[in-house]
Parts: sequence; structure tokens; C-alpha cells
Amino acid sequence: GCDIQCGSDGNFGHRHNECAGDGPTTNYTPESMVPKEFIDAVGAALDECRARPARKRPSDVPEAAVKQCEKSHTAANGSRQKAASDRHDDRGLMALVCRHDIPLFVCNIDTPGEQQKYSIGLLIWLLLHLPDMATVMNLYDIGCVADKAVRSYEIMPASMESRVLFATSAMHAYAHQWECQLVYSPRLKDGLGLTDGEGVERLWSRLRKLISILRGVHRKRRIILLDRHLQWISNKMRDDLGKWLVRKWVALRNREREAIGEVRRSGHTAAMLLTAPRLKKELEAVMELQDQIQSLTEQADALYSSLNVEEVFPEIQDYGNDFARTLIMAYDAKCIARRKLIGRFFEWEYLDQAVGGTGEPLGTTQHQKVVQAIQRRAPATIGAINRYNELCTKLRALLPPGKDFPLPEPLSTELSKLKNDPTLLEDVWVSALPNGAALWLKDKTVRVAIRAQLVLDRCAEERERLLREEKQLFCWLQLEARAVARALVDPSSRYILSFLLLY
Repeated sequence: GCDIQCGSDGNFGHRHNECAGDGPTTNYTPESMVPKEFIDAVGAALDECRARPARKRPSDVPEAAVKQCEKSHTAANGSRQKAASDRHDDRGLMALVCRHDIPLFVCNIDTPGEQQKYSIGLLIWLLLHLPDMATVMNLYDIGCVADKAVRSYEIMPASMESRVLFATSAMHAYAHQWECQLVYSPRLKDGLGLTDGEGVERLWSRLRKLISILRGVHRKRRIILLDRHLQWISNKMRDDLGKWLVRKWVALRNREREAIGEVRRSGHTAAMLLTAPRLKKELEAVMELQDQIQSLTEQADALYSSLNVEEVFPEIQDYGNDFARTLIMAYDAKCIARRKLIGRFFEWEYLDQAVGGTGEPLGTTQHQKVVQAIQRRAPATIGAINRYNELCTKLRALLPPGKDFPLPEPLSTELSKLKNDPTLLEDVWVSALPNGAALWLKDKTVRVAIRAQLVLDRCAEERERLLREEKQLFCWLQLEARAVARALVDPSSRYILSFLLLY
């Protein structure tokens, strides 16, 4: 899980009007703001590296899956304009926070899109302030794409690159490919505990009141006000770390209790569920089949009309043509439903970000347009789900007696429940079962229990990290108390005695 866990994200609501001007020169040195010259130097180094051939790198995620993730996220498109460029010289902020949601460093975004130089620049700046042996886990909306960039090009020195790992933030995982989630999801990645990587979103909520204030002030004054407010947030949250630990302990115990209940209700032992090496091989086989399915789905329309299933899918011909045909239709129907649902999730997130200050504020007209678009597309989305559910019911009726097959699970028609439903991300199985299916493939209770066991694994990691953080907090408090006690008896401290007594 690395020594330090941090999250990064951009915000295009914190813009600055160009007409406000730069303001007079000051001697103020920001503590939280990363210099623009450093970020630009990282961007120039990135451009220079990309001009050379990429390094060959071992990857646990297929290249096609990473490209799909890159296409599905606007953060991966650095050229996409997210803020008006004709009125603003600073178009947003990029922030890096630790796992306790305390802001570490922030930089200005001065390009139309969220380019990689900002997230990588903040990460390098953090590494420059850490001991040479400290390791860092960075959670980012497009952690898979950032990892590919860092490993493919010599952006960082080898001594830094070896100390950095990437993961995706928990709430953005639904838009990533399943192969990507197996490697980068914080709920599946070893060592991350219950860290979600969404601390930056909570920071934007705390900074929201400054958006209108800082938009029209001098540019240098904006930097000073923003930096001082970030320092105030950091100090306040540092002083409340004890309360933060209490909340985390309560959440940990609740998650453990729920997960233990799920495992017990499944009737399976933890030893059976913890078969990571075997499951990994089986999941790799699933990934290979999914790559084959990508090309096979292009023949779906022809299959529906010709019913030539036994030639294209000889592995499932023993189940009968009607079953095989319905199975392929169910696979196609679930892909369509999932695509529509992910589109709806992005529209909801667009509204949520506008309310929380992460994205551009929406006027009444624009808000109504987005809401109307969601309402207009809702019947088609529900229709796609119902069509898939009908095919699931039909498959159960068509399954030959005595045959065993991992039938797909129907989806809920309550869209709000589907955003965090792992069933949505599971593809319909369209291959035969060699030597019988693995339990996790054909038994829903095993899949639920495996997810619960993963939660227990993350809880165990979280417990270990919380104990370590608790110990470090006590050590820090002891050092502070000793320093104050010594200062109280030091005659030279008489001018600050009242402050020391308050402390």
C-alpha cells in the first residue's frame, strides 16, 4: 500500500478573469502552490519524451482496455476544452491531498484541458519533499492512463519511478474497463485498505465559497488568498486527526461486521474464497475470451438472422440453438444497457460536480437542459434493461435439464442502485465450461462472498495502517507537548507566554 497514499484531481470551477489583471508584485512565497515554471518544465519534458518511441513495458492490463478507459474519461483528453479560454488566464486548479483529505500541494491549470503535466508535476513535487526511500500510491480518476504514461516514457528518474504506484479513485471506477479495475481498483488492489482517493472532491467542497471571491481579484492576490486558506484547512484538519481516526475506526468495524455477515451467509469458508492464484488464472482466461467477444459481436446481426450458431460458437452447441442464440442476444443486450447506464452516470456526475463546485456552475437553462436530457433518455435506458432481463428469464427456461451453465443475473430497474452494482460490469458468459465451472462463475453467493472477503482483506490492511497512524500521532503530540513545556520555563518565551498557555 506504500508509505504515503494521496489523491489528485482537477477542478475547472476555480477560474480567474483575465481582465482582473496580475496586480502589484509581492514578496509572498506560497507554501501550497507549485510554481508555474515547474509545471511547465514537466510539460516540456513530457512532450520531449513523447517525441521518442515509447519503452516496452510489462502490463497486467491489455492495451485495448487502457485505450477504452482513455476514451471514456474527459480527464484523459488534455486538448478538450473544459473552461472558456477567452476570458480566463487561470482556468482551474489541480490539487494533491493525502489520505486524510489534507491538501498537500495545488497548481494552476492554464490550458483548456486537464493535461497530464499537472498530475505528474504535483506528484514529482511531492517526491522532492519526501525522503529518498518513501513510496507513494497516487489515486487518480485515470490512474491507469497515468501509470501507462509514467512507465512508457522516462518522465521521472528511475529512483522516483520505482517508488510510485497508481490506482483509480473508488467512485470513478465504474467507467473503467473490467480488466482495468482488476488491477487498479482500490477495492481490489492489495495494500490500499479503505482509502477511496476521493479526498480532492471533499477539498473542492471546502473551497467552493472562494470561487466567486477569487475570480475577480488580482492574480497575485488570488494566489495569496488561496494559499492562506489552504494552510488554514491543513492546520485545522491536522488538529482534528484524532477525531478522524475515531471516525475511521467506527467505519472499519461496521464494514468488517457487514462483510463477515456476507461470508457467513454464503456458507463458504475464507480458505476457499482466498484462492487468488487460481482465480487470477481463471480471470485471465475470461479477459482473453472478452477480447475474442469484441470481434464476435460484430457478427451478431448476421447470427440473429442465420441462426448459424453451431459454426461460430461450437463450444455451446450442446445446449441447443435456441439457448445459444438467446445467450448471444443477452450478451449484446447487456452491453447496450451498460453503455446507456454509464452515459446516465456521467450526466448525474455532471450535475453533482456543478453543485459541489468541481465543475462549471450551471445556469437555470443549462441545468434544465441536462435534467430534460436525463428524463428523455430514461425510457430507452429502462427499455434496454428490461430487454436484457427478459432474455435472462428466457435463458433460464431454455437451459436443458441436467446441464450446468453460469446464467447471467438480471439488473435492477432502479438506476441509482446500479452505479455501485458489480453485476453491471460482469459480461455474459458465452463459452462452454471446461471440466465444470468454477464456483465463483456459476454461483452468485460465491461472488458475493468473494467481494465480502475482499472487503475483509482491505479492512485488515486499513486496521494495520490506522494503528500505525495512531502511533505516529501520539509520538507527534508528545514532541509538541515537550516543546511547549520547555518553552514555558524558558525566559525568552515570556512574550508569547499567553499563546503557549492557550496551546
